[in-house]
Amino acid sequence: MEERERSDRRRSKRRLVGIVSVFAILLLVVGAYQWFNQEGPVVASKPKQETAQKKAIEQKKVVEEKPEAKETEDPVQEETAEPIVEEAEPAEPEMTDVEKYPEAIESVVRIGENMNAIYVAADELEQRFTPYVKDGDIARFEFAGRDELKDLFVYDTNLSIEITSSTHFDAPDYTQEGFRQTREAHLIIAKELEQLDALLEVYRGQFRQDPEGTLAQAKGHFERIKAAAQMELPGFEQFFKTAKTEGS
Repeated sequence: MEERERSDRRRSKRRLVGIVSVFAILLLVVGAYQWFNQEGPVVASKPKQETAQKKAIEQKKVVEEKPEAKETEDPVQEETAEPIVEEAEPAEPEMTDVEKYPEAIESVVRIGENMNAIYVAADELEQRFTPYVKDGDIARFEFAGRDELKDLFVYDTNLSIEITSSTHFDAPDYTQEGFRQTREAHLIIAKELEQLDALLEVYRGQFRQDPEGTLAQAKGHFERIKAAAQMELPGFEQFFKTAKTEGS
């Protein structure tokens, strides 16, 4: 009996120990489970959550800052860009008198050519009236006939036409004075040519009667023609300076 009671007590004790052991194991399991589900997420997942939130905030800031960056970049580009400079239109060069008055300068040149031709022709004819010695002391004279005055008349006619036509176009005021002086010179040349022509018609007969007087009279006409053709014309001189090479 005593052995059975001992045996029963042992069984009860072992059973109690087993129950306590199972209960302890269950407590450990439940505690471990609660610790894992409650404490674990708070410690382990909180940094992850904060990191994710930070990334989202940073991305949002980047998206919001991009337009501002563009706005700040544009003024910098505008400041560094070279300023646009409009090229000034070249000023038109001032026209010379040759360009303003082409007909006038042509007329002045022709007048000068005709007056120079009158001087040369008159000088050549005057040389023909120079006496020379031949056959000892006998003096002989070579003189020009009336038909040899033809070139002088032609040059003076051309001069008259040029002076007349020059009154029909514009020219500088100082050049108009040159035209006026040329007209006066032409009147002298025309008068002397007419008188010389009349003298040469009777030259041989008058020369026999008064050689020295007739010769001096003829040479006087030539000298006055040459002097008129060589008159200083201040108006034309000013025009030549302004016209430069074209009028010289």
